[in-house]
Amino acid sequence: MSSKGIIPPSPSDAEYAAAAAANEAARSRVFAGIHWTFDSLDGLSAGRALGDYVVSNFLLPVGGQAIAPQAAVESVVVNDGSAPRSRVTSLTVTFSTEVTLDAGAFELRRSDGSLVELAVAADVVDGRTVAVLTFAGGDIVGGSLADGNYTLAVRGDLIHDAFGRDLDGDGDGQPGGDRVDAFFRYFGDSDGDRDVDDFDLALFDYALNSQLGDTNYLWYFDFGGDNDVDESDLFAFEQRYGGYLFP
Repeated sequence: MSSKGIIPPSPSDAEYAAAAAANEAARSRVFAGIHWTFDSLDGLSAGRALGDYVVSNFLLPVGGQAIAPQAAVESVVVNDGSAPRSRVTSLTVTFSTEVTLDAGAFELRRSDGSLVELAVAADVVDGRTVAVLTFAGGDIVGGSLADGNYTLAVRGDLIHDAFGRDLDGDGDGQPGGDRVDAFFRYFGDSDGDRDVDDFDLALFDYALNSQLGDTNYLWYFDFGGDNDVDESDLFAFEQRYGGYLFP
């Protein structure tokens, strides 16, 4: 609609004729003294919105279905969703429906703003796209991010649903916008409270000298990711014992 309240012509002759008819009808109501100009403009706006809704939800091919709600992010899960932040080896992003991921759809940044190199493995599970993010780079040890604070951005403009609409990343009901999640990694922190204290020490002692398959093996204390908790992991733990990672 223009600043004068007139629906602008469309490239389609049929749409132009409908718009012209709507404009003429609206003006006639004003000239006849039935409505004020603002009533007329509101009526044009409401009519266009109603028409768009009918076309999108009812004027469909035989057997067609109404257009689904916009795609959104259902969840972002660190590791398997459990509390430990002693190692962070993956992030799992689940969407509300099946989506297409463009290059750069996910951005993971360190606290200094630098990007972490990501590998993305996406699959469709029960009609929803699930993307698992893993990490690469010189500071990645045993598949885990280094100690520090991180921010994940899920880019709304680079993720699209089956109708080509951008992801509603920020959950405002409109296409576009990013989903942003902050998290951290601090080796030795078994309960996600940003420190390495006596509680963590007791668990580490329990896991020390264990290997994958043992009942006391705790993967998040395996600093090197070599399937055991040994003296090298103890050294990494001792370096952080009594420490705290500030947000």
